[in-house]
Amino acid sequence: MMGCWARMILTATLVAGGCAGPALSAPVSDGAPAPLRRASPAPPPALLRLAASSVDRQALEAARSAFRALPKRERFDLQLLLAVLGYWSAVANDSFGPKLMAAIAAFQRDLGTEPTGRMDAGTLAALHAAASPLLRLWDLRSVSHPFADATLWIPAGLDLTRTTEDTGYTFRSGDGALQITFDAFPGLSPEPVYRALLDEFPPSTVLYSVVDRDFFAFSISMGDTSRYLRFQRVTGGLVGFGLIWTSDALFRGERLSVVMSDLFRASVALKQPRRPPEPVVTAADAPPAVAGPSSSPSAGVAPPSAAPAPGNAPATSSTGTGFYVAPGLVLTNAHVVEGCTAVTTALAGTPGAAQVLARDTGADLALVQTTAPGPEPARLRIGVRLGEDVAAFGFPLSTLLASSGNFTRGTVTATAGLHDDNRRLQVSAPVQPGNSGGPLLDESGAVVGIVVAKLNALKMAQTYDDVPQNINFAIKASVAARFLEEAGVPYLAAGPGTPLRPADLAALAQSFTVAIRCPP
Repeated sequence: MMGCWARMILTATLVAGGCAGPALSAPVSDGAPAPLRRASPAPPPALLRLAASSVDRQALEAARSAFRALPKRERFDLQLLLAVLGYWSAVANDSFGPKLMAAIAAFQRDLGTEPTGRMDAGTLAALHAAASPLLRLWDLRSVSHPFADATLWIPAGLDLTRTTEDTGYTFRSGDGALQITFDAFPGLSPEPVYRALLDEFPPSTVLYSVVDRDFFAFSISMGDTSRYLRFQRVTGGLVGFGLIWTSDALFRGERLSVVMSDLFRASVALKQPRRPPEPVVTAADAPPAVAGPSSSPSAGVAPPSAAPAPGNAPATSSTGTGFYVAPGLVLTNAHVVEGCTAVTTALAGTPGAAQVLARDTGADLALVQTTAPGPEPARLRIGVRLGEDVAAFGFPLSTLLASSGNFTRGTVTATAGLHDDNRRLQVSAPVQPGNSGGPLLDESGAVVGIVVAKLNALKMAQTYDDVPQNINFAIKASVAARFLEEAGVPYLAAGPGTPLRPADLAALAQSFTVAIRCPP
């Protein structure tokens, strides 16, 4: 009966498959204790592999002091925010060690700031801003168990429907990508249940497991599905929850399970009135200060798109660039398609009708659906380094220059934009009106940024009596990835790869980049 009970918790499709009701609340026979199978914890992300012996003790103490100086709520929240973004995979606690320092440093490195591992007000604000899109998507809400004194925070934003079972609740998403069970079982204790549940699965599928006298938890990956389970000892038995999600789910089930586990532990085991961090509106959500038509003239920054098409085209017609991120879906700048009543795209000269599906004016990004032929989409790489060689491809001055596109090369000259805008990169690759929305590629052909703005040389010369050269800006790929995740678009990810010859790099960029025309 234990096997059937385990399947009922972990796979809802078997709930109606014949598990006998009375057996669900029967105590597990302790019998002769079998040796516990403890799976080795999953290795942490590469960015977090920081040995304690390699940490500078003085730097660690400085980071620990900064952590302790935060209010207690913020100490817990920063760990939850790191978990939302995938930098932290443990429940929050009030201690500070090398692993948490490494997680903060990893976020700072991707942010383009000095990776000190020390949490300051600027890093914490950036952390809140970066995690807010996924927090908004989840829209975590608390649910009380109908039969036990326990609270679970569930992602109400994922279109969940609830059914009441003999043991608690089951929640299912409308698209079938997520199922959550919230159950209470009288008369059971953690260790024998943990042992029996693990017997249901091959050891090779268990990513992580832990058990002690008061709780157990484990995660499992089987083909295209992933599972997480956590149960806590309470008076009279066990209460806990399980998640099953499709492994490629865009709502990031592995991160969601960490956050839900943290909040469940705080409520049931620690009796802490914890809440998830609230999504916030910060500078990252505000209209960009350095790009787009609304930029202050004094900033000396202009978008290299919205290029008026001369000749017979209406004065208000404009052109720009975009690139495929998924079949039939093109990413570009929001200001490229601002105010458009219709959009057309052209790949290798072949036009196609298009429409704007999603737009984020704060990030200056837009998603366009097109009928033009769909090539292999571009791959996004997060974390380009200062000094790396990059290349831009686009369709600048489309009625004057080659309709096949222009390819220019340069380097990453800064990992932040104007006024330390950490959403941007500064690059030396030349761009012109019409380049906006185009890909900025590393040497292997992965997209590390989206061209967005150039410094206005004439205005800068008038203000500073000097002519700046090759000071251009791109939106970081990490910002684009968050936009695509929030829009529900699966994208291809990449790490640093083998450099291509310039001609091969240009051909690759040309294969997935489109010209965009936005008539009035």
